[in-house]
Amino acid sequence: MKKILVTILLALCFSSKLFAQQDPQYTQYMFNMLAINPAYAGNQEDVLSATALFRRQWVGIEGAPTTQTFSMHAPIMQQRLSNIGLGGLIMNDKIGISNALTATISGAYRIKFAKGNLAMGINGGIRQYRADFTSVQTSLSGQYDPAFAQNITEIMPVVGVGFFYNTDRFYAGISTPQLLSMKQTVGNANIQHFSHFFGNVGYVFDLNETFKLKPSAMLKFVQGSPLSVDLNSNLWWKERIGLGLSWRLGDSVDALLEIRINNNFSFGYAYDYTLTELRNYNTGSHELMLRYQCGVGKKRGKDKIITPRQF
Repeated sequence: MKKILVTILLALCFSSKLFAQQDPQYTQYMFNMLAINPAYAGNQEDVLSATALFRRQWVGIEGAPTTQTFSMHAPIMQQRLSNIGLGGLIMNDKIGISNALTATISGAYRIKFAKGNLAMGINGGIRQYRADFTSVQTSLSGQYDPAFAQNITEIMPVVGVGFFYNTDRFYAGISTPQLLSMKQTVGNANIQHFSHFFGNVGYVFDLNETFKLKPSAMLKFVQGSPLSVDLNSNLWWKERIGLGLSWRLGDSVDALLEIRINNNFSFGYAYDYTLTELRNYNTGSHELMLRYQCGVGKKRGKDKIITPRQF
């Protein structure tokens, strides 16, 4: 597999065109929505939410993507500004010899609409893109190869927008976390980053007093790639344990688990089984999530009671 990756890198270099890594994908997107939609900032009233996520994709393939994200968001507590939410996100995404480190700040403004809230959001920040060509080992051992004699480091601006509507049971959003489609030239290489567009929707059904069912779907579109479709269904027991199955069209079948440890902490795990020919070279993808939520509004007794939410 290492030879395959080196061959791809050589082809990119000699064509003098390098496509920078695109936005990472998440299986547990329904619990990490600030990463794809800035309008989600401060979505739950009087609640501070922090989420850490680690994803290791295509285990067994050298240079396969690994992603870490940390996000935090909450509504502003001042009464006159309580319809404004603020958030921040740090994301590190590594693929092969390339690495992208992104830091953004998000702001959202919510208004009452129909039976729920409609939020409009924007995010801004920077992305540092690095490609370490000198670390590549080629068959030209001991010989100078100009194609691998330089490293690339670039700073790119990040600007995104989004809309998010929700009630206690339903949500729908549309967004692009990076609105700018950028092309920059560094040495003999062109770095290209395309805008990604996301659309997602979900609903929570009460099956009885014990079980809830939450189907959801997400669409992702980026220039030069086929439309990505995720279909998901999670079954919740007493709002404490959630088991789910997802199908990423033409890519993978995924199993999900979330455990609400207590009123503040939730733990999530997802496993992706690859459906493409890459399944012959990897043992699947793993994703871990830890979420912390606490009430930051008026307290009832000693602790603010947080209404359980499955999104």
